[in-house]
Amino acid sequence: MNVRQKDLYKILGVIDSAELVVIKAAYKALMMMYHPDRSDGNKEEAIKKAKELNEAYTILTDPDKRRKYDMDRPSSAFKSSEKSEDDLRTKKELKKSLAEIKTLLKEFQQLVKTLSH
Repeated sequence: MNVRQKDLYKILGVIDSAELVVIKAAYKALMMMYHPDRSDGNKEEAIKKAKELNEAYTILTDPDKRRKYDMDRPSSAFKSSEKSEDDLRTKKELKKSLAEIKTLLKEFQQLVKTLSH
């Protein structure tokens, strides 16, 4: 699938106007869930998803590539109410992802503490 046919913002679960810090946080959270080395499920599917996330991240974090991608995108046909629903869903997904990361971090810190004693 061509990059122009993909909605890179949707892949990362962010809105079109997302700032760089939000894009990076979303990417990190999603890679924690979908990285092939961490995947308990289908390895091929995880590899495919990780490549898709990397492609979106690479384009959306480079100002020139992002500007070009945005210019080549077809104009959005969403109604404002539909877009608001998508934004709300994305925020909920990000909060869930961040909560999962915090839990993993706490577990890791406990493991490090246990191993160091």
